[in-house]
Amino acid sequence: MSDDIPPPMTELEGAAVTAHEAYTAYLHAGFTKPEALELVKAMLIAGIQNAQ
Repeated sequence: MSDDIPPPMTELEGAAVTAHEAYTAYLHAGFTKPEALELVKAMLIAGIQNAQ
């Protein structure tokens, strides 16, 4: 058994996890796959625009 500790998650990896969780939540809420993807896309665009 290895005692290696995985490296901490990068900011990009964390953002990817958050986007996937949002997508999955939208699907569980009843949105279609295309609708869920559009909502995640809008969320990402809004985040990019707010960061500028």
